[in-house]
Amino acid sequence: MFENGPFKFVVAYLTLEQQLESLGHRWGNVCRAVEQRGAALERTVALWAGFDDLYTRFCDWLSGAETTVSKMESVDRSSDMQLITEQVQRLKVRTLLPGVNLDDYKDRSV
Repeated sequence: MFENGPFKFVVAYLTLEQQLESLGHRWGNVCRAVEQRGAALERTVALWAGFDDLYTRFCDWLSGAETTVSKMESVDRSSDMQLITEQVQRLKVRTLLPGVNLDDYKDRSV
């Protein structure tokens, strides 16, 4: 009825206005999603950097522990308890993180 009459442009205008409003809402949703994804990526990058740092420190510790172990004498269970205790003490000197005490973990079962 209105398509051929004088209200043809009004209907077109209102339709376009509704479409623009809908587009505005959709665009807002896209912007919020992008912001959320960006924040999640920033958190992930921060976590990855922390992991990478811990991984590097662990590798350094492991290399040092391997060096320490390779310099130790081979002993069996019947060896002198004093020698075994000294070797265990040398291993305890090296810790993964500053402030970590290996004795805190000796009674924990895996």
